[in-house]
Formats: sequence, structure tokens, C-alpha cells
Amino acid sequence: MKNHIRRNFSRAACTYNEFGKTQQKIADDFAHKLLKLKAPSSILEIGCGTGFLSHYLADYACPIVVSDLSSEMVEKLNIPKALPVVYDGEYFPFKQSFDWIVSSLAFQWFQHPATTLSMLKQHSQTLAFTTLGNNNFLEWKTFCALNHIENRTPPMLSMADLKAILGRDISIEETYYSEYHPNWLSFWNSIYKIGAQTSFQPKVKSIPKSLFLQEPITCTYHVLTVIAQ
Repeated sequence: MKNHIRRNFSRAACTYNEFGKTQQKIADDFAHKLLKLKAPSSILEIGCGTGFLSHYLADYACPIVVSDLSSEMVEKLNIPKALPVVYDGEYFPFKQSFDWIVSSLAFQWFQHPATTLSMLKQHSQTLAFTTLGNNNFLEWKTFCALNHIENRTPPMLSMADLKAILGRDISIEETYYSEYHPNWLSFWNSIYKIGAQTSFQPKVKSIPKSLFLQEPITCTYHVLTVIAQ
């Protein structure tokens, strides 16, 4: 599974900035929320992608490590003060812990979220991240149910799930970001262009063309912002 994820995001490295406008907005909002926290003495970013969040982190006067599963994504970064690393965020190869471990829209790809999140919390003073919630792409799920189409979007962790893993005293905010497209084909093309089709991509051949090209459509990202200290 990780090889598929790595390959698809690597393939999308050249189109991610163009089609990842919602991901950029989510990173922008997250960065402003981080400003309310005590300034860190060190930062590890997991799943940096092309650097939507990384560019904000570069403003902090501390050592910064930015990492991603995809080497092609990391190569797109241009942040001289940050140390770029290619590795799987579900492992911790570093000898020292970090003051902050942060991530924007990467943790939903974890294969073992409960184990990994607990581990990352142990290696940080502050674990802060955005991830997709259980109401993600609700319009698509409704569309599939109404038209008897297989919904292949994977289940996401809920707020209750995250509190069970990280403790009930963590801070969680939920936000909905809507994307508007001329039809479902356009929406799923945008997913492909950001490399997120590994689990989400529907079987187009099983969907009547008249349904797939209906217009216009809205699809909403359900985003959970978590701060565990």
C-alpha cells in the first residue's frame, strides 16, 4: 500500500500546487492556529508535500526537519534553513525527540494510526496536525448511496477516535472546506492530480456516464485540527 501511495504522490508532484488549492487553504489556516502556541525549539514536519505548511514553519527561529514519503515532493521544496528527509512517517528514525511534530493532511494515510499517533506524541512536546474526518466527501457518499454505486472512499477517524488514541484533553476543531466542480469527473481528476487517488478513485467504468457527468457538483473536505500537548 505504501508503495502505491508513494508512487501516486510522486507522479503528482508537478501538478500538486495547481490542483491543491483546498490543501493550500487548509495549510494556511493551520499555520495561523499554530501561531497561538508557544514558539518551538525544534520542529519535525511529516508529509510536507510541496511545502504548503513548510514555508510558514521556516519563519520559526529553530531547527526544522521536513519530511515526506515521496522524494519527488521533497525535491520541490526550496527552504534553505530546513533539513529535507525522505522517510515513512509511521516510523521514527531520529535519535532525539522534537518540541513540535506537525503535519497537514498526511496522517489519514497512516496504516496503523493508533500506534503511530501514540508514538509521535511520545516523541514531541506538542503534536499538532490536520487530518480528514469521518464526514469527508459526504456528498460523494450520498451520491453513491442514491445511485447504488460502490463507495470506495476509506473510513476516516472521528473526533471520538482521536480522543481515544491521544487522550480526551486534546484540542480538536472541525472545519468543512467545499470544492465546486462542473461534474464528478472534474472532481476525481483533481484528486488524481494531487496524488490522492490510491484509495479514493472510483471505478469509472461501473458508473453510468450520464451520472458521472452530471453538473454542477459540490464535494466537501471534513478537516479535523488536532493539538495534543
